[in-house]
Amino acid sequence: MPATATGAVGLALLLSLWFNIVMFVIFALKNLNFLEGCLSSSPCIALTKGIWGDGVIGRHMRINMIFLAVTFPSAMCRRGYIRENDNFRVPYHFKLRLWILYTHLSLNLLVLMILGYVIETT
Repeated sequence: MPATATGAVGLALLLSLWFNIVMFVIFALKNLNFLEGCLSSSPCIALTKGIWGDGVIGRHMRINMIFLAVTFPSAMCRRGYIRENDNFRVPYHFKLRLWILYTHLSLNLLVLMILGYVIETT
């Protein structure tokens, strides 16, 4: 892969990652309190809020815990982190937005790994 093509892919990836971070921050600022209210009876939500606080990184960590509670409800329930059927209180469109954000982040990281491999092998 020529250096200019690698640079262009790297720049596109960087812009995509920044877009993803900005979208996470906007989502957390707008929707975090509502989502925590939906899962207010869950012990892990209160614990995460107490540990991480209300900063930018804290909000991201709290969104991560909500994503885990919504994505893996049976595992989280078995461990006592959420109560049974707590995940059904989160509206579907919020679950969809979370899935889109995390899928976009995962694809960015996959492309970053591939780009690193291509740069290393050439």
